[in-house]
Formats: sequence, C-alpha cells, structure tokens
Amino acid sequence: MKKKVVSLIMSVALAFSSMHVMNIAAENVKAESNLTEATVTNLNGYEFIDIASNGTTLVALTKNTARALGRLFYSTDNGVTWQPCQNQPLNSAATISSNKNSQQQLVYWKANNIFVAHGAASTYTSENGILWVENKNLHWTTNTMLTTSGNQLAFGGQDSANATADLQTKQFANNKYVIPKSSGYYAQVAVAKPADSEGNVAMFICDKYKAYDLSFQATSPKYTWTLKNNNAGTMTENAPYDALYSEKADQYFMVDGSEKLYAVTDSKNIANITVADGEKIVGVGASDKYIVVGTESGKLYKTDNVAVTAETKWEEISIAAEDKISEPLRNIEFTDEDTFVALGNTKWYNGKVVNSTPTDNPIKPTVLPTTAPTENPVKPTVAPTDDPTKPTAKPTTAPTEEPTPDPSGYSIRYENGKAVVNAPSGKYAVIFAAYDSDGKLVSVAVKQDTEITKANQSVYPNKFTTAGAATGKVMLWDNLNNMVPRAAASIPFN
Repeated sequence: MKKKVVSLIMSVALAFSSMHVMNIAAENVKAESNLTEATVTNLNGYEFIDIASNGTTLVALTKNTARALGRLFYSTDNGVTWQPCQNQPLNSAATISSNKNSQQQLVYWKANNIFVAHGAASTYTSENGILWVENKNLHWTTNTMLTTSGNQLAFGGQDSANATADLQTKQFANNKYVIPKSSGYYAQVAVAKPADSEGNVAMFICDKYKAYDLSFQATSPKYTWTLKNNNAGTMTENAPYDALYSEKADQYFMVDGSEKLYAVTDSKNIANITVADGEKIVGVGASDKYIVVGTESGKLYKTDNVAVTAETKWEEISIAAEDKISEPLRNIEFTDEDTFVALGNTKWYNGKVVNSTPTDNPIKPTVLPTTAPTENPVKPTVAPTDDPTKPTAKPTTAPTEEPTPDPSGYSIRYENGKAVVNAPSGKYAVIFAAYDSDGKLVSVAVKQDTEITKANQSVYPNKFTTAGAATGKVMLWDNLNNMVPRAAASIPFN
C-alpha cells in the first residue's frame, strides 16, 4: 500500500517536471448572490461602468443606459458586499458628451489618498469612498478624462490637456496645454506614465482619428508642455473608452467601442491585439504580475505583465461550470498582485489568478521512476540515500487500493467531470490523475490551495482529460508540501 501511494506521488512529480509553462487558473470567480440581488434591485436601469480601489475600499461608478446620470457604490471587503455611497453627487449630471461610455471618470489618487469622480457638472472627492464632497479646484471642463501620475492629476478633454497637484487652488488656466492643429480634437482616453528621473510626465491622448504623445513638467508659474509625437488617420475602429498604463510592459492598453484591444507603444505604434479567435475584448486590468482582459461573452484571459505583441499567448482563466458569466466584463481592478474584482453590467465577480503548479518548491521524487530504466540512466541530482530503492523491471500499474479514510470527515468522489469534496473548512490540494491500460500517466491536474467551505463542494480540474485512459483517481491532500493524503477515490469508467 505504501509503495503504491509513493509510486503515485512519483508519477505526479514526474508530470510536474515535464511542464515548462506555468498554468494559471481562477479560483472562486463568481457572483455573490447577496450583491447580485441588491444590485439588480437598486440599479433600476443603471450599469457598472468604472471601478477604483485604495487597497481597502472599492468604489464602483454606475451610469444609466443614456449615460447621463451616475450612482456610486462602495465595498470594504474586496467586493463581498456592496452599499450605495452616502450621497450621490453624479446622479444629476454625469454626461461626457464626447465619450458617454468613458470609463475614465473615477480614479484613486494615491498621492493625496482620495478618490476623484467627475461628471459634467463638477468634480468630487472622497477620503473613504463613502462620503463625497465637491472640489471646484479640481473641476476643469465638461468633457474630461481622468488619470494620475504621482502627485499629479492629469486630464484630457476638448482640444487640450491639463494637470494639477493643487487641491486648494484652481490652477488650470496656468497648466492648460492646447494641442496644436487639433481641429477641435476631443480626447476620449488619456493615460499618464510615472514621472521620469527629470520630472517629466509622459501622456498618451487619443480618439478614433488622432493620437498624441505629450509630456509636461510641473514648473512655476506655468506648466511646461512638449508635443513629442502625433498621428492622424484611423487609430481605432470606434471611439476608445478606457485605457491604462503598465509600467512592467512599458505600454498603454486601450479598448474601444468596436470591442478590440490595442497595445500602444506611442502614438505611431498602436497595435490591434487578438486575444482569442472570435472573442470581443471590452475590459482590461493589470497588476505587477498579470494583464487580464474581459470579453463581451463573459470570459477572462491573462498573460504575464510583459510587452504585448501580436505573438503574445493568452490563457483563458477557467471558471467553474456553475459560475459561468453571461454578461460583458468591462471593469477589472486588482486589489493585490493576484486578486481582482471584475464588473459586468449589473453583477460583480471576485477572482484570483493562482499558480496551479509549484514553482518555488517543486515536488522532487523520493524514489526512482517506476518506468523501465534505460541502459544508462541519468543519475539523480540529489544525494542518493544509503539504501536506494531499485527500479522495477516494468512500469507499476495504477494503484487500485485506496488510503484508509480519515476519521475526521474527509471524503472525495468523481462525478460528471469534477471532484466532490467533503472536509473540514480550509485549503487543500485536489489531484486528478488518469492512466492508460499499462499504468502510464496520461493526464494530471492539480488544484492547489483549494478553499473548502461547504459540504459536497465541487472542484473542477484544469486541462484534465480521461480520453485514452483506463483507470484514474481523484485525491485530497493537505497540501503539496506535506503531501498528507486525506481521501481518494477511483474515477469510474464505463
């Protein structure tokens, strides 16, 4: 029995050692019923359109279908529960006539520890995301896109750009920059980079037909602006409505009304990016580790946060069958490197991009492989034991015996492509393995750090198949470090 369990562990370990690409999965990406019901009841025709976070509080902006009025909601538990803000300053006027679908009317300005929300009538700030006050010193024009860079709040709007670091005095007359030969150009997205070593803040401003690369310095009494590049033609197929800058990739990312994603190096290098055939991209978010996009069909895709090109490979973030999303995901906000909140039209979703295969401490074999050895086998890199186990003459078949069930209430079974788990609340490793008729491992999937919170909890594997398999097992372990088995069951084959 013990040898068979060790043999199984060895098989799983060998499968890990052959994987060169880190698999990423989403855990618990779902709409919580309490908010879903509250949101549907309270929105009354409003739709989520923007989101911001200060690390402890999430703020979401909704607009009515005419995109003329706005309402604000907040969450202090990473999106588990939401409440309407104490006052609703944008409920009288939130229209941006040049870009009604803009998702750049709400930001968190970290340098001043405040949220900033903009409507046609005015600009408002909040220290906690709950109670809002008007700040006339930050209100520039009716058509304004907001972005931040260090201590600067930067704007794109009308045929101009602007910026300020002053919460007490209105400085726009001194800081405004009229874009030359703009022909009435209206900015529809505006994004800023962090200041460089000389204090220059680079900005990218774009609409459907024109794009500009600007930079400014916060000099006194008037900001110093420089036009670096400009481009005219057809920048996007439809009006862009959201953009962000990724410092890791050193690129801007933009989505437009034709539901396409663009990777922007500068105004002269704007590339349309295909994430997956047939998918329409409607939202983009980024942490220091990942770039995640949302689609019109309610799917999520990720890639590492490095420069994106037409050749970049994107991986779909798996979502459990019972949690499938049926609305566009237009807003994605990371609350840390791995955890994010995504907003659909009327529902919110919590997600986490997790490493499903160990990388820092990969599983190492404790015995030699059970496959037949070559005439000149590769020697192990770890120091051999005093009495090493010799390989068998032929592969060990898949184990048929099952570990003795733990008396504390652990159980696992396989049905309809998933594992059904019972265990005390906590995090576990759930392992799926399939073998051919010769006992060779043909498929394996590991769900590391799976949170078990209820009886008969469903756990779905990633990229696991029983095709070509004759036998299989599902296993419940404490974790991949201790490898303490808690329960196991055979996968039934017809």
